Amino acid sequence: SLPQMREPVAVGAVGGTGRVMATWPEGVEVSPGALLGLLNHQLYDSTPPEKYATLFLGIYDGHLHRLTYSNGGHLPPILIGKDGAVRRLEAGGTVVGLFDNMSYDEGSVQLHPGEIFVAYSDGVTEPENDFGEFGEQRLIDLVRSNRHLPLPQISQIVTMAVDDWIGDNEQPDDVTLVLARAR
Repeated sequence: SLPQMREPVAVGAVGGTGRVMATWPEGVEVSPGALLGLLNHQLYDSTPPEKYATLFLGIYDGHLHRLTYSNGGHLPPILIGKDGAVRRLEAGGTVVGLFDNMSYDEGSVQLHPGEIFVAYSDGVTEPENDFGEFGEQRLIDLVRSNRHLPLPQISQIVTMAVDDWIGDNEQPDDVTLVLARAR
């Protein structure tokens, strides 16, 4: 579940593959949009043109139950309410490191008790079989229909469903699924 204090979190992928999840020390005050802008400039200046990253940065304030965030080209995380309502966290901008002098919008959302934060990599939604991609809607439906269960169990249900979807085919990408429940 989400903490009571201010807790930064990052979820992303570097170079189109691999995953990055990180937190940074309490007391470090940073704007997610400004930090994405700085990271973008640093990556743009220090890496070859084909290198980039997708990165979602958020700061959760447990006292105010508010998540302030910015998204640098990552798949938009989803909030699923106790009633099953879905909200997408889309504020931000393009991928990080591909273009110079980019700015990233910020969003801020109030989280309600029991609401589930869902961040994921394309390894969850893009695996294919003869019927097409697993897809975001299938992910949403699985989390929504199992939202009453503990988060580790929901995670297991989703990863098993992705595995079942691709069958004997090799998983083409890493699977990253981050779930947190607001208190």
